[in-house]
Amino acid sequence: MIEADTGNETEERTPEATFCIYCGSPLEADSVFCLKCGKPVAKESAATATATTDKTNKFCLAGFIAAVAGYFAYASSLIFAPVKIFGICLYLSPFLSAIGLAQIKKHGGSGKLLGIAGFLMSAPLLVIAVVMILVTNL
Repeated sequence: MIEADTGNETEERTPEATFCIYCGSPLEADSVFCLKCGKPVAKESAATATATTDKTNKFCLAGFIAAVAGYFAYASSLIFAPVKIFGICLYLSPFLSAIGLAQIKKHGGSGKLLGIAGFLMSAPLLVIAVVMILVTNL
């Protein structure tokens, strides 16, 4: 037991104190139902719940990396001959980012900002590609 001083009272807590997710009242370590509201106690621990939702979505990450790679490929195409990787990144980035964002919306998880960034970074790549096509055809 751990004693915590909360103002005038000393309160005893267990090292891994759990609380009801519905009403917030403290739960016993072996509780199956909350004594206050009567709802069932979740079997999954808080550590397991956060571990499953803290995984970064791989599609969002891949979309962001593809967008960054597209910018590097575009920069190298200005110096050297046009690079095919620019076109691949141009088309992959928005699709990977959109798939990742849809998965996060449906299943949860992290990486939403990476997905949005990958999607927004690919928009200027599309404009650059259109300008390059128009300039080379003139």
